[in-house]
Amino acid sequence: MKTIEIRALRGPNVFCHCPVLVLTLDLEDYAERDSTTFPGLTERLLATLPGLYEHRCSRLRRGGFVERLQEGTYVGHIVEHVALELSGLAGPSSSFGKTVYGGAPGMYDIAVEYEEGGSIMSVGRIAIFLQGLTFPRMLVK
Repeated sequence: MKTIEIRALRGPNVFCHCPVLVLTLDLEDYAERDSTTFPGLTERLLATLPGLYEHRCSRLRRGGFVERLQEGTYVGHIVEHVALELSGLAGPSSSFGKTVYGGAPGMYDIAVEYEEGGSIMSVGRIAIFLQGLTFPRMLVK
């Protein structure tokens, strides 16, 4: 998994009417694998970031994201929720996230809402750090 770009879109944009941080990732070997193909991933992820239990996701209820993990959701979507959780830990909680095809196989744009003036670029750097050091190990243990 490689980070291609990280950028802040400060006004209304193609993802949302609010400011978003966009991580452009090449998921490489993880592109077509879902969470059920990584034994123990859900447990390790929730132990690392227990706030993920609160994420509603598309289910619109507490625990919706955990259900998606257990059923099988793709790595880009997981990174989206990790970035949302880190954003909430760094400052005001964010609820909007979106993962979309980035224009080439394995490439995805992950957009996460942020409040202007916050520490969103730090969140992006932390997400990249976790992605490079922790997340792949979390996937393959």
